[in-house]
Amino acid sequence: MKVIYNISDKLSFEVESKSQKDLFGELASIQEIFGEDKCGVCGNSNLRFVTREVDGNAFYELRCGNHSCKAVLGFGQHKKSDTLFPQRKDKEGKYLPNNGWHKWQPTTEESKAPKK
Repeated sequence: MKVIYNISDKLSFEVESKSQKDLFGELASIQEIFGEDKCGVCGNSNLRFVTREVDGNAFYELRCGNHSCKAVLGFGQHKKSDTLFPQRKDKEGKYLPNNGWHKWQPTTEESKAPKK
């Protein structure tokens, strides 16, 4: 069976699957990664998909397009497959505020460091 799934007016996916269960799983995966429709901090709907590389490591983020907010939702990478997941929990397994969306806050040492 083949389905065209519209996540928004900008994104649509064509999914082909052998069974309802497989299709359900595919749609759930699409919704989890691409279904975010607004910033979890300010509520702005102008979001951008961003990839960046640091020291050979790829990072995947959804960024708020509101220049006064610039909040980010980071995505982790599954080790055994080529898939992503939104980082909504801290290292102790507790849910983060704003459903995982956060704004960068300098640490005390960074804020005291002289500007270059």
